[in-house]
Amino acid sequence: MASILINRACPQCGGIAIDEDYYKIGERYIYCYCCGYHYIREQLYYDNKENRVHYKEEECLGFGIFRLINKNGTSTIYPLESPITDELIAVYKGKLENNEVNREKCYLISYCDGVFTTLFGDVPEKYRIHYEEYKKKGYPDIVNL
Repeated sequence: MASILINRACPQCGGIAIDEDYYKIGERYIYCYCCGYHYIREQLYYDNKENRVHYKEEECLGFGIFRLINKNGTSTIYPLESPITDELIAVYKGKLENNEVNREKCYLISYCDGVFTTLFGDVPEKYRIHYEEYKKKGYPDIVNL
């Protein structure tokens, strides 16, 4: 499969997003590392009678992200698909109790009405600025953030 993988501005918050475009088959994935927005366009099936591919599209507005970073350097990003609640905060804080987790580097940030709020942890600067500012500051245009 052929694809193009680039950083871009998030369609929702303007922050850093990853855009993966499988241009030969029409699939596309956009994930924002700042607000949790994501868009997915995937093939469902090919209809021989219609001679066309049918796609499934899904767009989920982001409400923030929780980033869990392990001591071995691996990390997982959990996009928030609904507004943050005290119960969700407790769930994410509970994930920090694992001995393999690097608690100092994990963070939870909410996004609502265009405003980011850090609920815990220290969010790196590159995730707190718009993509255009990210580029102006000379951060590398990499996809593995």
